[in-house]
Amino acid sequence: MRTLLIMHLVAVILASTDYSILTAPFNGGLHWEYFRYKSFSGWGPNGKYTPDNSLLVVVTYLIGYVLGAVSFPLAVRKGNPWAGILGTVLSLVGIVSFGIEVSHWVWMHNSTWMAYAPSLMVLLALRILWTQRSHRHHIPEPA
Repeated sequence: MRTLLIMHLVAVILASTDYSILTAPFNGGLHWEYFRYKSFSGWGPNGKYTPDNSLLVVVTYLIGYVLGAVSFPLAVRKGNPWAGILGTVLSLVGIVSFGIEVSHWVWMHNSTWMAYAPSLMVLLALRILWTQRSHRHHIPEPA
């Protein structure tokens, strides 16, 4: 679970910063999209829907949310029920959102629905990782 959660965390951070977390030390520009809700149905000015994110960012988000959908349910069983359930629900919403978004590269249509909160996903993942670390290093009291 730990490895999957760390991979989820890395993917969500890379995507939500539009990979600027890697380039910021060289060009000084860090961008972080911590929350977004968007619903759109219609054609853009050039006659087609134009996604806000690159294909690389959309696929990275999709990978991150799939990893979250796999790892957060494991957290429920490992003693983090509220964080695990909330993380699972948000991961499923992210999969739907970015599944619709990635479909624009497969066939042309004019609808999108996006709801995602990478900031909350990062906090939930860090909470679970911290809790697991604390439990792992806990020394039981002698009987």
